[in-house]
Amino acid sequence: MEHLKLIILLSYVVIATCIAILILNLLTLRIKQKSIIDGKIGLSYGIWFVSLFLSLSVLLYASFEQLQTAIDMLMISPTQNFWTPILRMSSLHLGFAVLVFIIWYYVIGLLATVILGNRKDKFEAEGDNYVYFLIKGTLLFCSIWLLVFPLRTVLTYFLPSVELPLFH
Repeated sequence: MEHLKLIILLSYVVIATCIAILILNLLTLRIKQKSIIDGKIGLSYGIWFVSLFLSLSVLLYASFEQLQTAIDMLMISPTQNFWTPILRMSSLHLGFAVLVFIIWYYVIGLLATVILGNRKDKFEAEGDNYVYFLIKGTLLFCSIWLLVFPLRTVLTYFLPSVELPLFH
């Protein structure tokens, strides 16, 4: 059973990483076009992409820990169909982490407008203003780091219930 758990978790990590890179490419599409000049990646784009990837990785790690607990609980439960609850739990944990990240990405955009003024990412990337992306990325990473603990609490509500028989 431990080999099965390892294979499930490894496939979750691979799928989560692919989805994370896809989402980050979609979120940074406008900036990417302006910051790659002559085949070289601008420093501002690099800082922004790294901060986005680290922030999403922190959220995915928190969901991974809760998924590991959920798989342990599902393995000890006497259910006939093992794969349906595992797929449901994995997609729920992955989807919830990605949803929190996307919502928080836009919240940080609003907070950065309050802190840094009304600046457009596209123009800041064009001017290679790496300090802007460093401040915005630090704001995103630190706020998501603080969101990890409430996220874990919310994800524990989705854990499967295990019925333990009481013997006298």
